[in-house]
Amino acid sequence: MASLETLLLRMNSEMSSQYTYLKDKQEQCIKLCQSRDVLAVLPTGYGKTVIIQALPYIEEDSKCCLVINGLNAIIEEQEKRFGDRCINITDEVLKLLEKDDNPDLMHSTKAKDTISRLKNVDLSIRFILSHPENILHPKIKQMLMTEDWSNHITHVVIDEAHLVLSWGKQEFRPAYMKVGLIKTFLKKDTKILALTATANLAAQKQIKSVLQMVDTAVITESPNRPNVFLEVLKRPPSTGGVNCTEDAMFKTVDPYLHKLKVEGINFPKTIMYVPLKWCGVLHHRATTFQEEAGEEEMKPYVSQYHAPQSKDMKALITHRMHETHDSLRLVFATEAYGTGIDVPDIKQIIHVGPPNTMETYVQEIGRCGRNGQQATAVLYYNNTDIAANKEALKSEMREYVKNEDRCRREFLLGYFGFNAPTNRDKHKCCDICKKSCSCDLCLNTSCSSGSEEIPMKYSKKKQEVAKHMLMQYFHAENNLINEYVFPHLHTGLSDSFAASLASKPAYRNYVKLSEDFPMLKGSYLLNISNILSQVHTMKI
Repeated sequence: MASLETLLLRMNSEMSSQYTYLKDKQEQCIKLCQSRDVLAVLPTGYGKTVIIQALPYIEEDSKCCLVINGLNAIIEEQEKRFGDRCINITDEVLKLLEKDDNPDLMHSTKAKDTISRLKNVDLSIRFILSHPENILHPKIKQMLMTEDWSNHITHVVIDEAHLVLSWGKQEFRPAYMKVGLIKTFLKKDTKILALTATANLAAQKQIKSVLQMVDTAVITESPNRPNVFLEVLKRPPSTGGVNCTEDAMFKTVDPYLHKLKVEGINFPKTIMYVPLKWCGVLHHRATTFQEEAGEEEMKPYVSQYHAPQSKDMKALITHRMHETHDSLRLVFATEAYGTGIDVPDIKQIIHVGPPNTMETYVQEIGRCGRNGQQATAVLYYNNTDIAANKEALKSEMREYVKNEDRCRREFLLGYFGFNAPTNRDKHKCCDICKKSCSCDLCLNTSCSSGSEEIPMKYSKKKQEVAKHMLMQYFHAENNLINEYVFPHLHTGLSDSFAASLASKPAYRNYVKLSEDFPMLKGSYLLNISNILSQVHTMKI
C-alpha cells in the first residue's frame, strides 16, 4: 500500500480534492481494506464518502471499486463528486443493453457512453455506481467477469449497509439479499467494505452474513452527538373524545408555526418528521397560518419533502437547505429526507410520533448540529403512537419513548454497544438529566450576569417604546439592501420579530440574544441589545 501522504496526493490530483489528513477511523478503514473485508459503523457526518474515494488509490497503479447503493439521492451526489472518473449503471443503460426500441433511450448519449466505457474496459474509471438490482443484471455481470475488469476492480463497497437488512427482507428490494453474490463473479481476493451509520452487534452479524464477508474487521465509532439535547414530550391524545386526530397534530405543531411566524428567517432551521399523509396538510396549514391582510407570507419559510415528490422538487429543497442565507426554515418530511443529505446548520429535529427503529431515529437526529453548535432533538408521542398494534414499532423504540428515569443518551448509546461520557453537562444532555442538574448555571437560572433580576416582561408602555425603536432600526437596515423586494427575508429584521423582542427584556443580554439567534449578523445583535438596554433604563 502507498503511504497515506502519497495516496492523498494521488487522489487529490486525480479527483481535484484537497484532503491533507484523515480522521483515525477513516485511516484505519483504508489501511484494513487492503487485506481484509471491513464493516465500518461510523456516525452520520463522519465522512464515509472520503473512505470510498480513497480506495482506488491504495495500489500504486490506481484501480476501481464498485459502489452499491439503493438511494438515488446518494448515487447522484457521488456521481457529481466523482465526475468522469465514475460511471452509473442506470436503468437506461440496462434497457440499451437489452436493445430496447424506445427512441428516446436510443439517443441517450450518457447511457451509450457508459456502455462503451464498460465494453472497452476504460481503465480510467475509478468508481462504478449502481443499485443492487442493476449490478446483478446478467449483461453487467457478463462484462465485469472478463479478466480485464476482474483485475481492475479491487473493492466492492456496500454504502448504507443497514438497508441490506431493512430493505432486503422486503419484497420490493429482494436484490439486497443477493448482494453478497457479487464476489462470485469477481476475483477471489476482491475485498468488501460495508458502510453504515447505525448497526448494533446483532445487525453487524447479520450484515456480515448476508454480504458473505470473510475475516471481517469491524470498525465502530460512537454515534454520540454531545451537542444535541434529547427530549421526549407527550402530545395530546388522538382519540378518546377530547381531540380528533387533526386536533392532536395541530396542537403539537401550531406552537412552532406561531414561533416561525414571529421570528421568520430567525427561526432555527428545522426538520419536522411526520407521516406522509400529514406533510401536505401541515405545509398548507403553515403557509396559511393565522393569515391576515397585510401580513408577511409564510411560504418562503416552509416546504415539504417526501418520496412522491418529483426529482427536481427534491433537488430544489435540498439546495435551499444547504444555502446558509436561504429563507427556508422548516421542512415537513418523511424518512425520505435523510440518508445522504448533509446540512451543517440544522438546529432542530422534531419527530411527531416515533420512527419504527432506533437505527432510523439515530440517523435522523444525526442531521442536526453538524456544525458543532448546540442543537435539539424533540420526540412527541401519545398512546396511539406507541400502541401495541403498531407492529412495525420495535420494542426498544417503544421503551425509549416511555422511559422516564434513565438518561436518554445512555439508553441510545447502550443499544449500539457504547457508553455515554461520564463528564457530560447534564443540562445539555437530555430532559431527564436536566431535572437533576445542580451546576452553577442551573442553580442561577433566575439571575442575569450579576445579582440583578431580569423582569419577565416590560410594562405595556416600555413594550411600545421598544417595539417602535426596534422597528425604526430594522427599517433603516432593510433600506440599505435595495436589491431585494423583501429585504427582511435576508436580514431577518421583520416587524413581527421586533414586536416579539420588545416583550422580552432578557434579550438586552447580548450573550442570550446571540445564543437564541445565532444566524443574525453580529452587528444586528449588538444594536438590538443596546436598544433593549436603553429601554430598560427608561423611567416610564
